[in-house]
Amino acid sequence: ATAAAAAAAAEDGSCDGATGTCAVPGDVARGPARKEANQFRPGNFHGVKSHSYYVGAISEAHPNLPPDAVQSIVASEWYHPSLTAKAVWCTEACGEQFRVARRLDANAEAIQQEVQSFWRHPDAAKYLAGVGAHTTQFDRLIAGNGTWVDVRLWRGRAFNKQLCEQHFRVICALVEASPEVWTNPWSHVLLSILLHDSWVPFHQGHTNGQLTYHFPVTVSSGAGRAELAVVERGGSLQDDGSEGKGTVLSHPEERTVTWTQGKTLVFDDSFTHAVRYRVHAGNVPTPAPSVPTPNNMPSLTSARVVLLMRGWHPELQPSERAALREFVRRGGEEDPEGYEMLPISPSVFSM
Repeated sequence: ATAAAAAAAAEDGSCDGATGTCAVPGDVARGPARKEANQFRPGNFHGVKSHSYYVGAISEAHPNLPPDAVQSIVASEWYHPSLTAKAVWCTEACGEQFRVARRLDANAEAIQQEVQSFWRHPDAAKYLAGVGAHTTQFDRLIAGNGTWVDVRLWRGRAFNKQLCEQHFRVICALVEASPEVWTNPWSHVLLSILLHDSWVPFHQGHTNGQLTYHFPVTVSSGAGRAELAVVERGGSLQDDGSEGKGTVLSHPEERTVTWTQGKTLVFDDSFTHAVRYRVHAGNVPTPAPSVPTPNNMPSLTSARVVLLMRGWHPELQPSERAALREFVRRGGEEDPEGYEMLPISPSVFSM
């Protein structure tokens, strides 16, 4: 499951020069035969990309980007073969497998109090942003309908100094004690807020080298159902064609799970998944995405609020984590205004 193995899988496969996609050795079928062959792949296997093809394509499209930055962009989407692939690793008792989950669950009351106190603060609204503002343009494209907003506390090893010192001392201390989170170059730590009748269409994360932790701060006690839907097979889903790409809101192959307040859920977002908070069952909401304002802050009891963070896949060894981080971050590291960075040393990957 090394970075070198991932690159080799891409380079050794039979690649389509026009699309940059590859079949891994022994799996060179095309069309229906290729789909049938991929059924035996892990569920989060969506096809191997040619590293060299995408480096060339991005360099051509963005000639001002330095070579290291281009390499970093492509490496962020590597598929790492041989890592255990499970869409949902656990929905309760995750602390038995993951120390991050154990820490979050053990501090459930303090986390909930911090979030509630922050939500009542006059400054809370200014930190809320539509999904994609704090993460990537890709997230903005799949933001869906209704209201899905977030508050970013960490980006990789950089933390929001004001938020951590004034509002989230417990949460930030827990993250700092969890290097499997903040040494992960793809990681974010966010409060993710979904209001009722909001749907996030099916999509998938860029890499299987990390797992996503959801600590449910509030799960609506009112009407409706907040749920995570996953499709446990490889390949992208066909769009329904009604609104263009990214509009599949439900699927006959989906499996749904729900959050239990105060109990961390762990899943692999490189599997195709969707998020929904349905109050009116069967109705697809039509409002455009919106962001709460200081005069229109929703009640926490009417929202699904999770503390989201992403940590390394547990089977990536310390040396592999260090090598991946170095390669990905060689192209530059985000250093937002108002953030401070934790120092990186070789020993931190073994903690």
